[in-house]
Amino acid sequence: MKIKHFIILIMLTAFGLLLTACDKDSQTADIQKKVQQIKQQAKLANQKKTMPTYELTKPTKYQSSHKRTPFASYHETKKKGVKRLPLQNYSLDALRLIGIISKQEKDWAVVLAPNGNVYEVTLGAFIGQNDGKIVKILTRSIQISELIPNELDKTEHRVVTMRVK
Repeated sequence: MKIKHFIILIMLTAFGLLLTACDKDSQTADIQKKVQQIKQQAKLANQKKTMPTYELTKPTKYQSSHKRTPFASYHETKKKGVKRLPLQNYSLDALRLIGIISKQEKDWAVVLAPNGNVYEVTLGAFIGQNDGKIVKILTRSIQISELIPNELDKTEHRVVTMRVK
């Protein structure tokens, strides 16, 4: 009996192997079909695609004669565009306060420029290269408020005292 069972088991195994061998051909056919589809898609993707066309715009000329240059510091261009007074062409170190005069109840400072010219200035007058403005006239000195550019291209106020020499 045992031999009979053993023979049946061998026959079933052989039949199962025979069935799977037939199914193996259909699996490889599916794989080959999928590979063909991928190759077809790759060919389509590699073909040259047409570039979209764009309408060309007409160039315009930049009119910068009335505008400041974007490549220079704001403070540099500000100084170039304004007509400067003679005392604004010198640094405060180059100018010399030689006296204070009171005329018609108004105080005037007498300033000597490096070129030898003498100027009389009063409160609010501009002096020095850093947009200095006279803010106070005392008996032996004047105080000047300047705008000094810092590293960040911003300005800081600085008060300088110029004494009579």
